[in-house]
Amino acid sequence: MDRLNSELHRLFGHPPAGGKPAPTPDAPEGHRLFCVAVCRPGDWEQAATIFRGVQEDLDLPAPAVSVDGQGFRLWFSLAEPVSGAQGNAFLTHLVARYAADLPSDRIEAGAADPAQLPPAQLAGDERWSAFIDPSMGSMFTAEPWLDMAPPPDKQAELLAGFARIKPQEFARALARLAPAFPPLASNARPPESHSVAPDRLTGNGPHADPQSFLLAVMNDPNASPALRVEAAKALLPYIPPARQPN
Repeated sequence: MDRLNSELHRLFGHPPAGGKPAPTPDAPEGHRLFCVAVCRPGDWEQAATIFRGVQEDLDLPAPAVSVDGQGFRLWFSLAEPVSGAQGNAFLTHLVARYAADLPSDRIEAGAADPAQLPPAQLAGDERWSAFIDPSMGSMFTAEPWLDMAPPPDKQAELLAGFARIKPQEFARALARLAPAFPPLASNARPPESHSVAPDRLTGNGPHADPQSFLLAVMNDPNASPALRVEAAKALLPYIPPARQPN
């Protein structure tokens, strides 16, 4: 196994060359890889805010960052799988906290397939997706791609500095983002997923604050029931008590 494939396998569970494919994102054992895509290169500052926030506020390892030809992607890799409901709650509250002002057509989040990881040649042209040094993200705000295939050793060197999110780290972060969500039991297998396609956050935007974003998610018919329930739970503290009849 070459160095790049070794790092992709270590960090994301990407199958080694000639190996068996990794489980699909809706496999019964849950999800290990999540991606937040900031879809316009001019929105790098929002991507950078998420990148910094998960480390400074949530004490998570830094997500790997890539360019994809249209914008930026942040890759969250877990050491152990979590259920679709847990992953949806994490992503919903993450976006609400750090990127609620972005319109829905400029940010997407969901479970990811390791087979779709960069580096890869973009369809129909000579450009490439690739992992980048997050400290140099602003250099890609005009052209979020590489003009040629990135050197595999350089990509491997970048990935060597990243780590998977441990179960206790994910549980702590989820508790901070969504206190109303049921806590994760340590060393417990996540509930089985029922082959639900990864959610895309499609609430109308832009949103002035996290409360308006969560309200849009709760009322979004395209979101899964689990995602809408979590948004509703997060809104409970902001709903005034009902008046009693006279």
